[in-house]
Amino acid sequence: MKRVEWSVHGDVVRGALFTPPGKIPRPLPLVLLIHGLSSSRVEFYDFPEKLAASGLAVLSFSYRGHGDSDGERGILSKERVREDCEGALEAMRSEYGVDLERVALVGHSTGGTLAICTAPHLPNVKCVVAMAPVARLKDEMNTFEFAGYNFMRALNGPARLFSKTGLKVPYKVDYHRLYASRAAVERAEKDGFLQELIPVKNYKPLVRDLDGVACAGNLRLPTFVLVAQYDIVVGKYNSRRVFDALPGPKKFVEVPRSGHSMVGDARSDFVAAHVNEFLAEHLKGAAA
Repeated sequence: MKRVEWSVHGDVVRGALFTPPGKIPRPLPLVLLIHGLSSSRVEFYDFPEKLAASGLAVLSFSYRGHGDSDGERGILSKERVREDCEGALEAMRSEYGVDLERVALVGHSTGGTLAICTAPHLPNVKCVVAMAPVARLKDEMNTFEFAGYNFMRALNGPARLFSKTGLKVPYKVDYHRLYASRAAVERAEKDGFLQELIPVKNYKPLVRDLDGVACAGNLRLPTFVLVAQYDIVVGKYNSRRVFDALPGPKKFVEVPRSGHSMVGDARSDFVAAHVNEFLAEHLKGAAA
């Protein structure tokens, strides 16, 4: 594992590059891992190593404003993720052993949706993996949550006259909602990768404008959608709507006995095996 960083609009984005052990005989296809809302690259745990062991270069990073990266905390949008990914690809140009002609985006939750939305705008992306992708964030809110968010949004304008960051609301997802395994919950609670507050100014780019179904309709690359049997964060029906909207080659798998954060739950090996199989066909086998 090699720590890497790059700058986007003055903020440092930090990540880690994973490659197979030993000498690399030829450049390896690159996988960019894209995490979910209010999370960081920590949530992927040993998933990067499991992908790298199959003969891939895997770059796991935290967006600006998340994890150990710099920037205003919690701010997220399609445009910011695209810029962070563009910066990642540029940073990889100096890495020996990385084949930038063959790139895959692998995202989880909101990151799965953002991978689908971002892929058409990046060069040489050959395929996409979206784990528990969100159709629309407001579909995962109940009536009271949505009304409360709108009320706080109305207050946020005046509040920003006194504070650059504006108002924030509690993030409803905790570690018990992410995992089916008690051991996975305890590990995540210890690592503390979730941000507890979400900036209200995320409303427009995420709640109003982010539409996974619409983005899926514009993606014609091979795409693999996974959902988790016990997911209580993102409805499986909503992820299925994203899958159904994909016009190109596609694959759908439900991960048994797993919670939302499937790469760190009890069936993480099942997930890695299926993702590696998909990438072997659509990334490793893709023409440069």
